[in-house]
Amino acid sequence: MIYLILAALCSASMAVALRLSEGYSSNKYAILTGNYVTCTFIAYILLPEKRILPSLTNLFRAGAEAGAETAMMTAVLAGIINGVFFLGMLLLLQYSIKKNGAVLSSAFAKLGIMLPVAASVLFLNERPTLLQTAGMLLVAAAILVINLEKGKGGASSKMLLLVLFLFSGMGDGMAKVFERIGERRFDALFLF
Repeated sequence: MIYLILAALCSASMAVALRLSEGYSSNKYAILTGNYVTCTFIAYILLPEKRILPSLTNLFRAGAEAGAETAMMTAVLAGIINGVFFLGMLLLLQYSIKKNGAVLSSAFAKLGIMLPVAASVLFLNERPTLLQTAGMLLVAAAILVINLEKGKGGASSKMLLLVLFLFSGMGDGMAKVFERIGERRFDALFLF
């Protein structure tokens, strides 16, 4: 439960930081680059092994060394795909905050968690509890209400919220994909 609370606080603080940064810098790419460099540095410090790329000579050998190198390569490639989704989500979040406000944009970004949950139900035969099902239905209803609501905000800003929802969900879903295809010992490398 503590991790869920910390994740929600970090997510909310990211949206607030992006909103506040608009007043200090008009270069959104500099802000995101600074964020990525900082996160990359911290992730590297936290890596148990300070090696981020597999050895190509061991990759083509037989035996345990090749298996470890293949698993390492899987973690790197899945991490790169996850990074693309995460960076895309951050760019969309920053743009959406300007169009739709911080609260609505960060809410849609967090609602993206429904995509990997739905994919787990459909493709991995996982079964949600009654409470989880009620939560997913509530989220779906909220998305419909927001998109069907008349008033301020043009169709482009509503479409932006849906694209933000999709990118966020695909990024969240990569963790589930790596859980299925990767090895636990390379979790830190996947997150790097």
